[in-house]
Amino acid sequence: MSSATQMGIEYNIRYQPRDRAAWESFVARLSNPVSHGWPAFSIELSDDGIYFCDNGRSDEAAVALRRILDEALSHAEEVVIEVR
Repeated sequence: MSSATQMGIEYNIRYQPRDRAAWESFVARLSNPVSHGWPAFSIELSDDGIYFCDNGRSDEAAVALRRILDEALSHAEEVVIEVR
């Protein structure tokens, strides 16, 4: 989890990408606009999986979360999502 205090809806997606460089390239292509000083979402790869925080319930965050899940499911038969 990011050291910054998050104010949105937090998810832990239990999935580990096998190819970290491909994962970072995928994340870099996600649209993450900044509004009022906050990005639409925060994302971080950790030992527990993918930490994702929807910082404001924006359309961009919803699309990004869906794309992350689709990407994970294209490499794994099952992906577990925990909402914090």
